[in-house]
Amino acid sequence: MAPVLGGRSTNRVAAPAVAATTDRRAAVGALAAGVTAAALIRKGAFFLPDAWVFPVILAGLAVAVRRVPAARERPVLWALGGFGAWWLVASLAWGVPARAPLLLGTLVGFAAAFLIGRSFDLRGRTVLHRGIVGIGCATAVVGLAGVVLRAYPYAMPHDGLWRVAGTLTYANSAGLLLAVTLPLAVTLEDVSPWLRRLSVFVILTALLATLSRGPIFALLLVVPMLPRRCLRAAAWPALMAVTAAAACLAAASGSSAQPALAAALVVLGLLAAAGAPRLRLRLVVALALFATVGAGLLVTHPAVTSRTSLATVDVRYAEWSAAFDQLSAHPLAGGGPERNLVLRGGHSFAYFAHNEYLQIGAGGGAIALALLALIVLALARVTQRRTWQSEAATAALLVFAVGGLFDFTWHAPALGIVAGWIAALSFEGDQ
Repeated sequence: MAPVLGGRSTNRVAAPAVAATTDRRAAVGALAAGVTAAALIRKGAFFLPDAWVFPVILAGLAVAVRRVPAARERPVLWALGGFGAWWLVASLAWGVPARAPLLLGTLVGFAAAFLIGRSFDLRGRTVLHRGIVGIGCATAVVGLAGVVLRAYPYAMPHDGLWRVAGTLTYANSAGLLLAVTLPLAVTLEDVSPWLRRLSVFVILTALLATLSRGPIFALLLVVPMLPRRCLRAAAWPALMAVTAAAACLAAASGSSAQPALAAALVVLGLLAAAGAPRLRLRLVVALALFATVGAGLLVTHPAVTSRTSLATVDVRYAEWSAAFDQLSAHPLAGGGPERNLVLRGGHSFAYFAHNEYLQIGAGGGAIALALLALIVLALARVTQRRTWQSEAATAALLVFAVGGLFDFTWHAPALGIVAGWIAALSFEGDQ
């Protein structure tokens, strides 16, 4: 029996307060979802003033939640704050503050989304899980429509090949976004099986159609982390997605719209949503052979071979070498955040190293790399794999970390915001 204070049960007193808190957090969550969508639509908030406007708005919403961070969350926030403070100080010291907001926006957006997401109860986290998958599906649909219609910049030509770019307008950024949302699509719970299969199909098809090597490689690394039952359920839509991606590659060149490709994507999507048919062994073998041929065409297609040529490797190597040289020249404090990287020979430069770890080392030195390691360790200590949701979220965070090896996609604050939402799902417990 609840104790009585002043003739009124404490349960009766607490109930309205709890309801008000829940309503406030739901309202803040809805506004934060709108900010996230706007940041993604605005080319990932990669350009000023978006790079600081959206993260600042989200930080204000995090304050509006009126929740004291839990003990396990504080090390993550302290590590993020420490890195951000050093990055800002280094940019001011080197006189290059103009481009510092890109990575600072990612840090602030990550922390804000993490705090807001951690305030959700079990139902709120379920909605958040579905919302992240919805972001992946929306990006995929926009990007695939861009490829079909040759609609720049939602699909972008590179070396004569049309690649999915979505509203981020950069294929590698779209690839990372799709790669981090796919594990959550595979583990969707309490939804119709056809909807889960369709989500996997759309996201995976678009990911492959980005022709972005880093996110695809990162995703392959985390596949063993996902529940086997979920992987078995995702096998059929994944097979259809590989076939659809092969169709996208077959139509990757040229400037005119591709109605046949649109029809193929719709048919394969319907087959994926319907689920694996119960066929006789002979038909199953024939289907497996068809899939093998499709995978072989996918690998040997000129679009793929152009993405794995030595020319692209040489360009990346030159940028990595320039970043390493800057780090070697200023090993402790770095040569200044986002300063242009002078390529060997001194006749040209690169804006980014296409490797976030080298980029951060070149800009902030060993101090920045040590603070980045603290962020990773703090997250590793609190992530859990006790549920399908937390298991998928942990895998998605690993995709985000590995994806940083291949491009400068962390410099799009919208991706940092999405990663923060995912981090909120990576360990369980009502808050």
